Amino acid sequence: MRPPDRHRRAVDRLCRAVLVGSDPVDEPLAGLAAKVREDATRITDADVVALLAGGLAEDRVLEVTLAAAVTAASVRLAAGLGAMHAGKPDVGPD
Repeated sequence: MRPPDRHRRAVDRLCRAVLVGSDPVDEPLAGLAAKVREDATRITDADVVALLAGGLAEDRVLEVTLAAAVTAASVRLAAGLGAMHAGKPDVGPD
């Protein structure tokens, strides 16, 4: 099942913003996004409960969490691949 277009557009927009370092979200969602990017293991149930109790929609919390997680994974993957290929000649087809 495909996510609704609005969710896909929101996640795409958030991922692009997170990659350039400017989250298009207000506190406290920016705090959640930063926690996900820096060390997702620090997020607790209390963090999510506080966001929901503050009136944020569960979908919005999920969208920001996913965008930050995908971005963090992409950055780490690029760094790892870059480290693996540092100093190696390009051996791909011309």
